[in-house]
Amino acid sequence: MNMITDDEQFAALFKESIASDYKDALLFTNVNPDISLLKFRKILESLCLLYA
Repeated sequence: MNMITDDEQFAALFKESIASDYKDALLFTNVNPDISLLKFRKILESLCLLYA
């Protein structure tokens, strides 16, 4: 069993696009928070669609 050591590894468990959006959101947090929030929203929408 693999141990998850950080949040990026956890995001990668779902889909590659979610992991990519999560990395982008983290990068934009300080530079442009608006883009970061849009990325987090996209992640939430993807997770909701996976759950549904």
